[in-house]
Amino acid sequence: MRRALRLAGQVVAALIGLVLALWCVGALWFAPLPTWMPPLLVAGYAIAVACALRVRRVRPLVVGASLAVIAAHLALVLPSHHRDWSPDQVRLPHVSIAGSVATIDGVRDNRYRAVDDYDARWQSGMYDLDAVASAWFIIEPFGAGPAAHTFLSFGFDDGRFLAVSPEIRKERGESFSPLGGMFRRFELMYVLGTERDLIGLRVLHRRDEVFVYPLRATRAQCRALLTDVLERVAAIEATPEHYHTLANSCSVSIARHVDRLWPGVVPLRSEVFLPADSDRLALELGLIDSVLPLAGCRARHRIDPAVAAASLDDGFSAAIRRR
Repeated sequence: MRRALRLAGQVVAALIGLVLALWCVGALWFAPLPTWMPPLLVAGYAIAVACALRVRRVRPLVVGASLAVIAAHLALVLPSHHRDWSPDQVRLPHVSIAGSVATIDGVRDNRYRAVDDYDARWQSGMYDLDAVASAWFIIEPFGAGPAAHTFLSFGFDDGRFLAVSPEIRKERGESFSPLGGMFRRFELMYVLGTERDLIGLRVLHRRDEVFVYPLRATRAQCRALLTDVLERVAAIEATPEHYHTLANSCSVSIARHVDRLWPGVVPLRSEVFLPADSDRLALELGLIDSVLPLAGCRARHRIDPAVAAASLDDGFSAAIRRR
């Protein structure tokens, strides 16, 4: 029994050591340092770990160095609003709510010629929260894998739609990395924009599939959800946050909004973290307003063929739903 316990303890210690080492390698590799430094730091750390495996006296030093890497990473890699941002994300939306009226400055409405060729445009407007008529869940799968981008859109009685997309805030020339997102590489922002921007970009220029699902929600629930989202937008403007691939991503942010308003509705399942099949979970939970099975629901609410034929004018949102 003692031998078995000792062996189990050694296995657990080895697993903890492996996780610690991998975390330190990632933290060093994605550290905000000159490009030549992270490879050297990772190589040095790898040599130290290799020595620790052979020389017992070195092991406490490696553990101490690992803890120092973790402490430095947590203390020094802080989120900021002050970076050289990509032109399409240079403006954080500003939200103020008085009574039932939300005033929003920085609603994006870009005009695209290509993914990286566009005229950056922003609007300001007043949105009556009592006039929120519908809420929509939008999925942009990335190929055949489990990854996808998810966001929301809200329809108003006057025909306007406000799309809300939690995503990384890119620096100029930067692109998304799932691993980088695990190590404080990106800040989180909520892009507030028109559907002809946020949906049109993804369909017409990225050439991705896009699914737009109506949520089964009352007007009061739609209002509460949008209010919670806008309060988070204001909180991020006041205090920057890091994006995290598993803990603070687009789909996790949406699930968190739903859970704050209706605790326990969204279970902790893989679809929340790998959201290409998050529509499957939402349909199972009765959140999507459809009686169709999953395949039929997807066919009914895939809108990229409709976007290709829609005009990018003020009737865009109505056109992509006219099926």
